[in-house]
Amino acid sequence: MTDVTELIKDFLQDAQVAIAHDSVEKAKVLYQGILGIDGTNLEALSQLAAIAISEGESHKALSLYSLAIEHHSSEADIHHGLSVVYNKLGNEDKAIQMINAALRIDPGHEPALFDKARILQKRGNLNEAQELYLQLTAKNGSRLDAIFNRGVILFRQGNLEAAERWFRQAVKLDSCSPYALTNLALIYRYQGLLDVAERCLRHVVKLHPDFVEAQWNLANLELLLGQLREGFERAEWRFKRPGFSPPVCDLPLWKGEAMAGKRLLLIAEQGLGDTIQFIRFAKHLSDQRIKVGVEAQGVLQLILATAAGVEEVLEPGQDRSAYDAWLPIMSVPYILGTTPDNIPADIPYLSVSPNIDSITLPSNNPLVGFVWQGNAKHDTNRYRSTHLQAWEPILATLGVQFVSLQVGVADPDFSPFETEVAIIDLAQHLSDFARTAAVVQQLDLVITVDTAVAHLAGALGKPVWLLVSPANDWRWLTNRADTPWYPSMRIFRSSVLQVWDDVMTEVAVALSERVSTDLVKPTVRKN
Repeated sequence: MTDVTELIKDFLQDAQVAIAHDSVEKAKVLYQGILGIDGTNLEALSQLAAIAISEGESHKALSLYSLAIEHHSSEADIHHGLSVVYNKLGNEDKAIQMINAALRIDPGHEPALFDKARILQKRGNLNEAQELYLQLTAKNGSRLDAIFNRGVILFRQGNLEAAERWFRQAVKLDSCSPYALTNLALIYRYQGLLDVAERCLRHVVKLHPDFVEAQWNLANLELLLGQLREGFERAEWRFKRPGFSPPVCDLPLWKGEAMAGKRLLLIAEQGLGDTIQFIRFAKHLSDQRIKVGVEAQGVLQLILATAAGVEEVLEPGQDRSAYDAWLPIMSVPYILGTTPDNIPADIPYLSVSPNIDSITLPSNNPLVGFVWQGNAKHDTNRYRSTHLQAWEPILATLGVQFVSLQVGVADPDFSPFETEVAIIDLAQHLSDFARTAAVVQQLDLVITVDTAVAHLAGALGKPVWLLVSPANDWRWLTNRADTPWYPSMRIFRSSVLQVWDDVMTEVAVALSERVSTDLVKPTVRKN
């Protein structure tokens, strides 16, 4: 027995040396040799399972860890290892189950605590995840990953000051950390410290030129600062972002070469508002004798068919063989070399679709449409959306018929507002943007937070007032009440993140003045 024990000990030492020298195949042979002698050896099973995970053989790892747990059920590491496999296989519930088993054995098991926090964070259970990160950092003050993710949670919860402290702590531990530095820059941007944010991002890009998130955030900052040529070029990094699903097409990618007489397919990507904003370039391309088609989301197809310069609108998956080349729609300004001086602003470039099934609005008072909330799934929605209650000063304006263009909110309660006439709620009617356009065309004014409706109203040439926070999207630039993208738009800017009182009062005053002086009730309204 002593000879066998010594033999296994020698094999384990040789395997560790092989691993240290990246001789993984040799290590695998040695570990398998150990299992030939002792089929339940804990280290051999767990090391082979770890190697299987690294080689993408999750099911093999699952088998090895399962065997190990049969004979070593009191080992927290094995339960945790099995949780890693289940997580890779997409079974988070089973992963959590195994993590909890590991923590029952060892409540302070750091890898299990961290992995549980990451799963909870992914699921949106931010408070629970936050507590686990705090537990980890209290136990080990040098855990950069826990410190960083604690900052991420605080950022997502809107607590930028606290998030900044944690990201700064992460930078103290690793002064070159691209993740912490990039997130610090994002906080500086939201705080209005644009020069500091830019220096921080350029520092990261210099240190880590292939770090995608820094390149992407710098592109957005360049665009925000009006550096459109540089920003649109750098925005091509978006295709390398984790989780980003770029359009795929087997046609040749257009790189700006002459295409007169040929057919170019623009494929929509990202948000609905982005597509509405960038379809303006179709006319510019058409003026160069390029035949332009666009492939877009279903709710946009009817309205895009009215776009100047668009010959055809395709559904996703429709035959593309008639086209000579393609381009993601948000790459058009990069290819065309767009600057603030040559933005196509031929407004309107969209119109109401003919024969659209629409609703005719009353014409007794000036009609003002409004939207108070954006897409809840948007990364920065908490900074661009408002609560309906915040609109009370605006909705109290006399002499106005308010029309709610808000969709995606279940049964909004307008009863607390003392409006002169009942608010018209069209949520059930606005099933696509062509129907929304038919309503917007009848309005005298649209007041909205940063949503696709703002783009739609601007593209139709309707007067639109946009409410933005200090963390506004790049396209609304900074420190100005107008935008080169939509001549009919007026921008109202709040001065503090998630505080809208001042801007609501400002809009209410402006609306009262407009009603009394500018808004003249049309005598005839037609779709």
